[in-house]
Amino acid sequence: TEIYTLSLHDALPIYKLQTDNYTMLVLDSLTAASRTSSTKNVVKEDYDRVAVLRDMCHDFNLAGIVIHHSNKRDSKETDALDLVSGTGGLAAAADSVMVLVRNKGDRILEFRSRCTDQDDLAMTLDWNNGGWTVQGHAIDKLPPEQRRVVDALERHGALTPKVLAST
Repeated sequence: TEIYTLSLHDALPIYKLQTDNYTMLVLDSLTAASRTSSTKNVVKEDYDRVAVLRDMCHDFNLAGIVIHHSNKRDSKETDALDLVSGTGGLAAAADSVMVLVRNKGDRILEFRSRCTDQDDLAMTLDWNNGGWTVQGHAIDKLPPEQRRVVDALERHGALTPKVLAST
């Protein structure tokens, strides 16, 4: 395993990817690897920052992970994509986005993707057993009343609130 500290604008990453056998690109963190600019189109700039990494991974058949910070919004009131700090351009350029959120003491890894099924996972952190572990599907951890709503929708498909309440 080799670890490099470099700018995305250096020629070294492309040279290394062309000459060595890498399988994964991990960028920790997107903010640290980005340079600032005075552009007025910040959505496009955010999109381009992630798109260059996505394209590099596609071109060299790499798994790619970009670590970035979340904003301070309440995870119960918004979707995981809205929790990504920055503009919507960051999430729009990514093939998949995972956000670790805290919900009443539980940790949920929310997963959004255009390439595969989306399945949020319930997680726990236990340093005595090696760190993060998956406890199951987040939907399995729903309170009983929310679980009944999901079950009814899975059985019957789309329902109006009135019909849903009567099932």
